[in-house]
Amino acid sequence: MLAWTNGEMPLVAFRVKGWPALWWASTEEIAQDALVAVGLQARFAAALPGLVYQMEVRDGQVVMQTERVKAATG
Repeated sequence: MLAWTNGEMPLVAFRVKGWPALWWASTEEIAQDALVAVGLQARFAAALPGLVYQMEVRDGQVVMQTERVKAATG
């Protein structure tokens, strides 16, 4: 999976311990509210502008790599 944000819209990625998946929400607050409602906790990472994120699940663990990209000019 590849993800990118231009910085105008927030995006957070989060993992739930014991679940081999990566989840997304537009804000950490929205994600926290949803997780609390179902009794779960997660670790969060903000998707920062100017970076492309590559995520995959390997042996039950989410692996995330980033690469800086330049905006197209024209």
